[in-house]
Order: sequence, then C-alpha cells, then structure tokens
Amino acid sequence: MTIANLREMKNTHPFESFVIHMADGKSFEVSDPEDLVIRKDWNINVIVLRPRGQFSFVYLKNITHITGQGKLRDSKAGAEKRARVNRQGWQNRGIFFSSSG
Repeated sequence: MTIANLREMKNTHPFESFVIHMADGKSFEVSDPEDLVIRKDWNINVIVLRPRGQFSFVYLKNITHITGQGKLRDSKAGAEKRARVNRQGWQNRGIFFSSSG
C-alpha cells in the first residue's frame, strides 16, 4: 500500500466508500473523502476520522488490503507496470490493493 494509492482513492470522482483492513484485524470505513486525512508532506501515515469525534492514526505498512466498490481511474504509471507484468506472462488476479511488506 502506498500513499499514492490512498490519495487516488480519496480523490476519485464520484467518491466510492472503501474499507481499510489492518494487520491486527481492525478495519476502518472511509465513507466520505473528508474521513481520510493525508497531509502533503506525509508518505507513510494517514489519519482516519471516526464517529463521535474519534480518529485513528494509521501506519501504511500495517494495512493488509482495501476493499470497496467501483473502479479506480488508471494512472499512466500503473497501466505501464501492468502491461510490463502481463508481457512477462503474469495474469492480473483481480486483487484491488495489497501490502507489499
């Protein structure tokens, strides 16, 4: 999971809610783009706003996967990487996003 993945999901129009799943089994629903706080200078952390004024500080390496509905727009870099991987004989298995660490 990268900060770019989360920024892309937050900025998708129209916004589609998604759930962040953590390594410890916790999950956080992001039902509004304002529920996810990502500062411009942050690369490894985000804040997820929760009901009743609560929040959770999330370290990206602890995210195992994200689930949601809809389709993300395709970035040029992502399309090039998938094309390169597909040329090497790998198949796209339909995984939305998963942690590499």
